[in-house]
Amino acid sequence: MNTQHKKISKQQKKKILFVSVNAGFFGGVERYVHDVATLLAENGYLVYGLFAEKTIDFENFARPFSRVFFPNDVDSMLKKEKFDLAFLHKVTDPDLINALRRVYPTAVFVHDHDYYCPRRHKYFPIGRINCTLPFNPLYCSLCCGMVTRESGHLRLINLKSIYRLMREIRKCDAFVVMSDFMLKNLIMNRFPSNAIYKIHPFKRISSQPNSTSRFSEKPTIIYVGQLVKGKGVDLMLNALAGVDVDYRALILGGNEHAGNKLKQLAEELEIADKIEFLGWQGDPDLFFSQADIAVFPSRWQEPFGLTGIEALAHGIPVVGFDVGGVSEWLHDHDNGYLVPPGKVSALGEAIQNLICSPIIAQKFGENGQEMIKRHFSAENFIAGFNYILSDINSKNV
Repeated sequence: MNTQHKKISKQQKKKILFVSVNAGFFGGVERYVHDVATLLAENGYLVYGLFAEKTIDFENFARPFSRVFFPNDVDSMLKKEKFDLAFLHKVTDPDLINALRRVYPTAVFVHDHDYYCPRRHKYFPIGRINCTLPFNPLYCSLCCGMVTRESGHLRLINLKSIYRLMREIRKCDAFVVMSDFMLKNLIMNRFPSNAIYKIHPFKRISSQPNSTSRFSEKPTIIYVGQLVKGKGVDLMLNALAGVDVDYRALILGGNEHAGNKLKQLAEELEIADKIEFLGWQGDPDLFFSQADIAVFPSRWQEPFGLTGIEALAHGIPVVGFDVGGVSEWLHDHDNGYLVPPGKVSALGEAIQNLICSPIIAQKFGENGQEMIKRHFSAENFIAGFNYILSDINSKNV
């Protein structure tokens, strides 16, 4: 590690407050929060957390934090604690954002489309065609239809609250994204361009070699992510139904209701004997170490796609749809195959090509690991974070 990244003295330590909804390993955002908090703590920062509620495996999630606050602690925290930066991730309460930015410098990490799309998914409800339009109160209100689906149930959307959240977010000091795709989205939606920063996530290269021989008689395909419509697991299953060589597929992700529907689809496609639904897993690295190919089948415009670089860090080639920020890390014919959005037959063909070409697949995996070392290292992330913090603080002097 470079000397400028070594631990600094206690008198110099910067205090960072992470703000999000879930204190636990609920999904990709929460894992990202935990990993970044851990890295910052290792590099001399004092890291605190403010969360709406505890969720899965809270004790392990909370390890890097000097202290974790909850809603009942907010008033006292605002009066007593001084932070060099409030780093906002998933925040849905406009009053909380208002209170934080009046006391601390604030940076918003834009993980998804929530702050400029009332539907949050950035695709139209009919046909699920991805939307490329900027936010507009009139047509966005019509598009969302005033309702959304959560846990299988419809509920009314409170547009007044959503628009207030959007206004409060835009008053923060800085906005951080992972990809050029998201940078362009923020600019298109009139976020101040001089306050937008891009910083790649980091991923450590796996030191554990794959436990299976690469492309044995039955190569292993893996998907890691939520089991929701936008993630396209149904598209992956349809693609696998067209693969006419042997394989096994591991699907890691929670959501019992959606999981049951996907199991039924696998039965209908007559591939159920090849598919293992493993549910949510606290340590997906254990399963990446068994895999030969990773599939990233999202139909929605992924802001980045963190599980993609997890696969590459393990030396696994990736096949995925060219949506959103995926091309930031998935380079066609270099570390995998990038196929046109929603083209199920092309996805299946790309998977089969890798199964039938183990030498090419191995080369793609090696290229992926090299890319992670060059562009997604912890050292690069710390340098980027230090720059962002310094720039925000200089603007607030």
